[in-house]
Amino acid sequence: MHVRNARKIREREYEVIKTENPQRAHEEKNTEDEFPAELADIDLHPYLHYIVDHIEDIKRFVRENGLTEIEVQRIIGSYPNHIQEQDYQLMHSWYQKQRKKGPLFTLSNGLRKMNCNRAADTIIEHIKSDINQKRKEKETLEQIHNES
Repeated sequence: MHVRNARKIREREYEVIKTENPQRAHEEKNTEDEFPAELADIDLHPYLHYIVDHIEDIKRFVRENGLTEIEVQRIIGSYPNHIQEQDYQLMHSWYQKQRKKGPLFTLSNGLRKMNCNRAADTIIEHIKSDINQKRKEKETLEQIHNES
């Protein structure tokens, strides 16, 4: 009964989100087919520090999303007393395993399973914004070059 009630509440919340903000509803549902095509195979390496800064529990995330306990302990042991470096290296190791599997989708989906929707949304929006900024800069440079 509790599961049924929780499911109904979640469905109502999703309907409210969908009604108030269709774009957010799209991101909340987050299936691979619905994930923005321009982000499907994006290189996350330039964003790893940003990602690490926005995930509260990196160790839990990597354990639940592909790294073995042995890999986690090896990385932690390699950087004693350097928590930030441990977190970065854990995320880097996770990313190396995900490179060809739609890493941003996998990251987002993993965060959502951990109920870290805000972190997933923040990371995706940051990457989208950065891509759009770079695209605009490239177009501006091309336009300047063509006018020369």
